[in-house]
Amino acid sequence: MRDKFISLDRKKYLRKIRVNKFLVFFTQIGIIAIFLVLWEVLADLKIIDSFIMSSPSRILTTFMNLSSNNLLEHLGVTFYETIIRLFIWNVSWHSYCNYTMAFKIFI
Repeated sequence: MRDKFISLDRKKYLRKIRVNKFLVFFTQIGIIAIFLVLWEVLADLKIIDSFIMSSPSRILTTFMNLSSNNLLEHLGVTFYETIIRLFIWNVSWHSYCNYTMAFKIFI
């Protein structure tokens, strides 16, 4: 319904914007892909030191091995504990500040 009220020039402009976003997105993906392929090739050819800069395939393999050993479960528990600690700290700090301020006001 709204589409019939949009002028032809506006439709062309919106299409140009969509095409531009599409091109930018795939250019970004292409740059990342080229970077990863170049990194992998340079590591395989021993041009870069694999001790300092490992290859993307070895990083992925290591991550997959870690995730098969309940890494994600442990990360979830650590995240949960961190959020709880921040909440407790925040509540206790605000309570302390409020009691201190009230004490200073009445004294």
